[in-house]
Amino acid sequence: MIHRLFSKDGRLLAYAGETENHMIAAIASGIWTAFNNYGTQVLSSNQLQHVFIECKNGSAIVSLVADVLLCLFSDTPNINAGVLRLKMETIADHLEKPLSQISL
Repeated sequence: MIHRLFSKDGRLLAYAGETENHMIAAIASGIWTAFNNYGTQVLSSNQLQHVFIECKNGSAIVSLVADVLLCLFSDTPNINAGVLRLKMETIADHLEKPLSQISL
């Protein structure tokens, strides 16, 4: 499992795990920005909670924690999206308070 913390504009802030697949940050920040700019005007739903990305070499989930994006990437084939979501929610709950104290 690879963990990445990056700004909303795609700048990598920290990571744990292998250094491959840096493109996920750029893709996820692009999706997040597009939704915040245009999706909220079209969709009458609440804020975006998670973005799931199916990649050739695995799956990723991205979520907003404090004011930064957290990405979990798994290269395990056919990983259950619910497992990724549960891991994301657990890590996000743990990091919310410390990250909210840091101004970026």
